Amino acid sequence: MRARPLPTLGQLLTLLDSGPETPAAAAEGLVVVIARTRRQLERLRFEESGLPEGSVQGLVGRKSRPLTEKMIALPPIALVIDVRSASGPQQGRLFEAAYFALDVGARWAALLDPDAPEPGAEQAPTRPPLMERVARTFAATKNPNDVRPRWRTHLRSSDQVVATDRLAVFRKGRSHLLKIRDADAIDLLPRREPQLEVQEIAAHEVSTLSTHDHHQHGTHRGDPQVPEVMESPRLSLRRYDGTVTLPVNALAYHGRTLLPDSFRWHLAEVPTAWGIRDTGTRFARLQPHAPARHLTGSYYHFGYNNSGHFGHLMTEALAKLWGWDAAKADDPSLKILCRLHPDRQQDPARRLETQLLPAYGIDPDDIVWVNDPVSVDRLYACTPMWHNTVPFYAHEGLRADWARLRDGVLSNSPSSSDAGSPEKVFVTRHGGNRRCSNVEEVEALASAQGYTIVQPERLPLAEQVATFAGARVVAGFGGAGMFNLAYAQHLEAVVVLNQWAYEARNEQLFAAVQGAACHTFWSEPDLDHPADGRAYEAHQSDWSFDLGLGDELSAVLASL
Repeated sequence: MRARPLPTLGQLLTLLDSGPETPAAAAEGLVVVIARTRRQLERLRFEESGLPEGSVQGLVGRKSRPLTEKMIALPPIALVIDVRSASGPQQGRLFEAAYFALDVGARWAALLDPDAPEPGAEQAPTRPPLMERVARTFAATKNPNDVRPRWRTHLRSSDQVVATDRLAVFRKGRSHLLKIRDADAIDLLPRREPQLEVQEIAAHEVSTLSTHDHHQHGTHRGDPQVPEVMESPRLSLRRYDGTVTLPVNALAYHGRTLLPDSFRWHLAEVPTAWGIRDTGTRFARLQPHAPARHLTGSYYHFGYNNSGHFGHLMTEALAKLWGWDAAKADDPSLKILCRLHPDRQQDPARRLETQLLPAYGIDPDDIVWVNDPVSVDRLYACTPMWHNTVPFYAHEGLRADWARLRDGVLSNSPSSSDAGSPEKVFVTRHGGNRRCSNVEEVEALASAQGYTIVQPERLPLAEQVATFAGARVVAGFGGAGMFNLAYAQHLEAVVVLNQWAYEARNEQLFAAVQGAACHTFWSEPDLDHPADGRAYEAHQSDWSFDLGLGDELSAVLASL
């Protein structure tokens, strides 16, 4: 039995473009050919294809992961042709992983019989190759429920699919953006996006913080847990020269790539942000937004999740301030870009940034507010010093930035100082999410041990700062009120009360940065996570403090 010879690239292009049903080319860019071996690649005779020099990229490999990594680093791709054996799973795995790297109109073709016998030769009946089966299923239906879950997004993303006797061809009908990881930005972005110049301006090397003096109380300790030693990755301040669009909150993109500065938790398995719909771990679709208004000049990225929310500002936003001085020195005309909430009426004059940023040393004239999609020609952005999910980290450099904010606020309010502030405070919580039903009883326990009950949100900023600056021990219900721990100057211990379905660990991170001991008391939520997953409603569930822990709490409060 003689095998049909492998077509040359020129012959494959003729097959693609001559069939009446085969999707027509609708994109400009590279032709990428995937081969099993270098020898197989050579047999395709690129030089005879008639394509311009440099417009064909050959890739050799069997595993989808390294091939995908090579493909996402390429400029826009017009056509992928996989000529590896169709009898195994390799073609399907690469299509599954890398199809979303294509732009709208680009085509993906799998050669179905590179090693097939010539017509008329005797052969045992075999099951059609995987990619042929996928293509014929896609061609027969538009209903994602008719295909296996692994292929549903691929079906939604294809506007034309054809299976011939030799090719399975898919044309991309939806655009996807690649999520660039922070550590890959300097190397990968310039190769993938030639119109975007990326330069590192400053950096902080890896640092570690110990949380060994953290203590858990209660029968259920909650998940996930902060490790005994947290390691911060290398932090980078980057300058992007080239058009960057910022539609909402922290989201920032160029061309077909989401910048790493879009993501609140950039090390999460699936980094996500407002303004996108995730497609697996690596890609996302951009949600529609109004045309971007162009801003001239250079801007510092200060966008964060849930713009205007005190808790998000105090954690993920302030964690970006470390790069401001170096960025301003690099470009003295630099402005800091602040964003209003997309769905709420807000007055910039009432936003906390208008007080905190000048306290940090940023000229009020350098603060620019926007409430719509904008684009800029130069953007400065940095790796945040705070990562409040697995893998947890907080950088020790935050302590200096927090002190700078504290000193700036107090120096602007001569009547405020930490002199005379209580050494022991208890931060109470009334209303909002995660309401504690027996809050008065808990307050009474704290008062009995000499703690001053405070509601920080009811205090002017300078008084908030002074209260926490002077505190030696801060106890209270977990949540944004406790985030004033950033201003602490003499902190020795933190005591936090929470329900165990709550997954944030901000107080533990604050304690680690401040070098303080931390005691966490866990109680049962009114609504717990389901056994087979998690629910946001459980994360924000109301609860009651377990009074069976009352004596233990009193003893801890008294001992500090």
